[in-house]
Amino acid sequence: MKQEQIFSFSNLVSTSLTKKTVDTDGQKGNWFHIRWIRYEKMYDQLQFKYSLNPEEPFRVLDLTQSGKRGRPKNITTYSTELTNCYTSPLPINPKKKQDLLSLLPLIHEDCHSFYQKLKTSNDAAELLLISDSSSDEG
Repeated sequence: MKQEQIFSFSNLVSTSLTKKTVDTDGQKGNWFHIRWIRYEKMYDQLQFKYSLNPEEPFRVLDLTQSGKRGRPKNITTYSTELTNCYTSPLPINPKKKQDLLSLLPLIHEDCHSFYQKLKTSNDAAELLLISDSSSDEG
């Protein structure tokens, strides 16, 4: 997946959906045991599995909020826009990068530049300091 394909659903969940623990077949579910999630255009339903077995059928959670007497509230599916979770690559710990770089002899050469260019939390702090000092000068 690319970074642009990772969206935040917090806005959607807080406005028109609710976290459920019972699936559409009436079976109690456990969010901590879910291993596979499929989310399709039917925005108020979440399909899930407790394993990565492709033969296992997906179970379904209905995420719509209920109004009085369990009736679904009126929902406008077009009112909430999904936003990207991240606007830039997340930095990693410098020690983690050092460990990854130590493994380069085991990694195909075509991939070396990816690991060498990884941003670390130190790089992020340095960039912030540079941008702060350049804005002070102008």
